[in-house]
Amino acid sequence: MRKFICIILFSITLITSCNIFNTKNNSISTDWEPSVHERQGVDSEHLLKMLKHIKKNNLDIHNIMIVRNDKLVFDFHSFPYTKEIMHNVKSVSKSIISGVVGIDLDKGLIDSLNTPEYTFNDNKKTIILTHLLTLTSGLALDENGPISLDIFDSNDWIKATIAQPMANKSGETFNYCTRLSHIMSGILTKKNGMNLLELSQDYLFNPLEINNVKWDKESKGYNFGGSDLWMDINSITKIGYLYLNDGKWRNQQIIPKDLIHESTEEKIIENGDVYSGYWWRDVNKVWKVAMGWGSQFIFYNKKLNTNFTVTSAYGDQSSLMMILNYIFPVIIQLDNLKENITVNHE
Repeated sequence: MRKFICIILFSITLITSCNIFNTKNNSISTDWEPSVHERQGVDSEHLLKMLKHIKKNNLDIHNIMIVRNDKLVFDFHSFPYTKEIMHNVKSVSKSIISGVVGIDLDKGLIDSLNTPEYTFNDNKKTIILTHLLTLTSGLALDENGPISLDIFDSNDWIKATIAQPMANKSGETFNYCTRLSHIMSGILTKKNGMNLLELSQDYLFNPLEINNVKWDKESKGYNFGGSDLWMDINSITKIGYLYLNDGKWRNQQIIPKDLIHESTEEKIIENGDVYSGYWWRDVNKVWKVAMGWGSQFIFYNKKLNTNFTVTSAYGDQSSLMMILNYIFPVIIQLDNLKENITVNHE
């Protein structure tokens, strides 16, 4: 995962059975009004080139949805992955946990991110929620190595994670490990008396009218706080749109604006990676990114008033170059373009 992340952040593309350029297509989402690409400064000819590239190379990309200026400008679904099909968003779930933490803070369900959580253990009493959100706990952990395998083989993932020795001082060293976000799931569950899915449904998913969702659990009953959240492409895109609009959805402030900024502002820089509260930023600090293993992405850019979502087959990294070569170039234009009638009806 670490190598995968570095490739994406340093670099920062479909097989189709439907005409995605026809705004009358019944697969278009109703959450955003469809718009002709050029009216939103998006070059439809370049998008067509992307589709041809995907088809020619048989890329295993399932969905792409692009929203710009509050309009749906691109909505692609590769058969059989219709817009209703749920995807395991993998580590994108971490970014969603970050939003739930912000809501909990606003509602007073969490007093502070700076309160030690494990005061009963002298070696762990320096670990605070901020360290879990920035993956700087100091615990001796790995992402896909023997330590993680031992934790997964245990009957209590959270207890086994906290039992690991300290390798560094808390707050000093970034160490990407999903076990830390799973600890956050346990903490949120205990503090609220609801599991992570129930909490997310009450305060985040229901206000966003997200109903097509599930979140797998481990043996102790905790939702896996770092993966195994299943959502459809439209619901995933709503999360990006919410962050793009400073936590507001249809005039309702779901996540406080200041907490959106706090959770996505630069916190950790290491080897070119820019990380914050379970959100990434590209090395040019232009795009804010939620990403999951196997090329599951949410990107948003406030300056361009754009967010887009990509889902792919697990292990398929072809969408990295697709984003770089096709999606980014078509949304850097701010002004309206002349409509390409031929391409829009091809």
